[in-house]
Parts: sequence; structure tokens; C-alpha cells
Amino acid sequence: MGRSISSGRVTVLGCGGSGGVPLIGNYWGLCDPHNPRNLRTRSSIHIMLDGFFSLQIDTGTDFRAQINRETLTYIDSVFFTHAHSDHVNGIDDLRYMAMITQKIIPVYGHAATIDEIRGRFLYLFEHKEKLYKPLLTSHAWEDNAYNQPQIHATDDINFTFTPIHQIHGNTFSIGYRFGNFAYSTDVSDFPLESLNALKGIDTWLVDCGQYGQDFIEVHPNLERVMEWNDIVGAKRVILTHLPVKADYNAMSASLPNHFEPAHDGQIIEINFAPQS
Repeated sequence: MGRSISSGRVTVLGCGGSGGVPLIGNYWGLCDPHNPRNLRTRSSIHIMLDGFFSLQIDTGTDFRAQINRETLTYIDSVFFTHAHSDHVNGIDDLRYMAMITQKIIPVYGHAATIDEIRGRFLYLFEHKEKLYKPLLTSHAWEDNAYNQPQIHATDDINFTFTPIHQIHGNTFSIGYRFGNFAYSTDVSDFPLESLNALKGIDTWLVDCGQYGQDFIEVHPNLERVMEWNDIVGAKRVILTHLPVKADYNAMSASLPNHFEPAHDGQIIEINFAPQS
């Protein structure tokens, strides 16, 4: 088992909804097209742990452009939140990352998510043709792992994280807690035990995909996020998966204290103090 991790740097690769901002057809909605913080790619994050271990959360439709924008040159592991296309469909570009680094990349997620990804992209994991070789390996967590601290260990590193069970409309997704930080996208509700597992975080990057609306479907509005944080108690709440209704400056001026909109390229520092 490798060395224990003490800190990390989160990069918000994308904070947009499933269609990004602007939507196709160059539709900006209420967002000012002259503000670069309104240009949002599909939601995902990258975490550099102790400056050397590269952890990717989701590989969405804009994955290649995001990785190139941030000049990231290698990825050690990928965690998936769920198998919806805006969080998965850039996975093919992991082929080139694996070719460059000459390392097979392990990907992790709920068993149903891994099964769907393998079904759609089997050629990344298995090849019957001698010309090609597998470039990814897949690993599924057991159901009893959720809302409980887990150890991710390799020859080089080990760190504690908690996969968080989330409700996403009529299906589910997985959020992730790393020390004093948590990432919760594509969530419309939480079981109480999931909210309890988030208690003690300082910074919460959380879905607000129905910002500006008075109803909840597969994403929350601001009022729902505020209700959740009454339980979680995060000191800093950063809203992601933002729609074309969510202008950055207008949000910044109207949000409650310690709430803020995310923006692509945003950096968040985290530490791995023992989870409470």
C-alpha cells in the first residue's frame, strides 16, 4: 500500500447541465454571453492528490476539451457518478491517455453503472482482435460500501473517500466525499443516511440544475439545496450543473451568504483530515 494522502486540489472541469451553456444553436437563455464564467461545459471534476495522483470524476461529452484546457497529461483512476451520456460519453478519449502513458486506467463505480459502461464501450475493456489490447479495467463497489468510508489503495497511494448514495429522479447516482470536501451532482434527493454521511464537510460542490424553477424533477432547485445544507452544514456551498437560466453575475448577487455559483476552471483546495 502506498503513502497516505493529506491534501488535494479540485479543478471544476465543467459546471454546466447536460446541454452545456450555451445550448446547441448558440442559445444562452438568461446568461450574458460576454461573461466567460457563463461558458459552461458538461459537469465533471478532476482532483490532483498530493500533487501527483490524478483522479478523474466522470468523462463527459466535453472531456477531451476540458483535459486539454487544463493541460492534464495523465489520469491514474476514474470514478463515475452514473452512466448518463453527459457524464460518460467522453470515455473513448481515455484510450489516448492510456496509449501516451502506457498504463491501463482503472475505472470504478456502482455495479449497474459499470455494467452499462462496459455494454456501451466494451472495446475499451476487451478486444478479440490481436491488433488492439484492453486499455481500461473496470471495478464495481459492493452495495454495502455506500455512505461508509472506503480506502482506495494502489502501490503508490492510499486515501479515504466515501461514496454517497443519491436519488436521481427515478434512478440513482453516486456522490463522493473526500476529507472536508464533497461532490454531489445529478441528485434530486438524498436518503437521510446520505445527508448524515456528508456532515462535517467544509466545502460542498452540489447540483443546482433546476435553479430558477419552483419544482423538482431529476435535479434540485436552490431551495432544495438550502434545505439539504441545513442538515449537512457545509460552510461553503458551490452550485454546479447550472442551466441557461443561471447567469453567473445575477446568481452571485442574489445567493445567500456562503453560497456561490461554480465556474469552469475553478480551483478548490481540500484536506484529508479524519472524517467525522
